[in-house]
Amino acid sequence: MQVFDLVIKNGRIAAIGTDLARYGTKTIEAGGNGWD
Repeated sequence: MQVFDLVIKNGRIAAIGTDLARYGTKTIEAGGNGWD
């Protein structure tokens, strides 16, 4: 079941990355670049 655990962890990492990308896009649309 180790492989299954890795899939779940990778899925969570991908979801976090997607959330960060969405947040970054919203910040850019709001007029910032997300880094300032």
